[in-house]
Amino acid sequence: MALAGHGEPGNDLFGMGLRGYPDGLEPREREVDKARKLVRQAGADGLKITVETSSVDAAWEPAADLMAQQLREVGLRLTANGATPATATRSGKRALRSW
Repeated sequence: MALAGHGEPGNDLFGMGLRGYPDGLEPREREVDKARKLVRQAGADGLKITVETSSVDAAWEPAADLMAQQLREVGLRLTANGATPATATRSGKRALRSW
């Protein structure tokens, strides 16, 4: 589980609880079947996606795992390349950022 169980589902916008976040924004519903259909229509079923992540932030690796799980549901394959904090900051690659 992302954020060690301390997170709350988002609503496609960053900043819930911060100034400027819209009040009363209705949560979006996940439409997995519709997303799967769109992936197939695009000819992307089985597409492999790679993200860079690191243990430098305790939320990044679980977030990548959650993204991989959700993308698998629609036919996409996400692989997270983990890096140690030292190599993540030296490599020049940007690691998955927490939201």
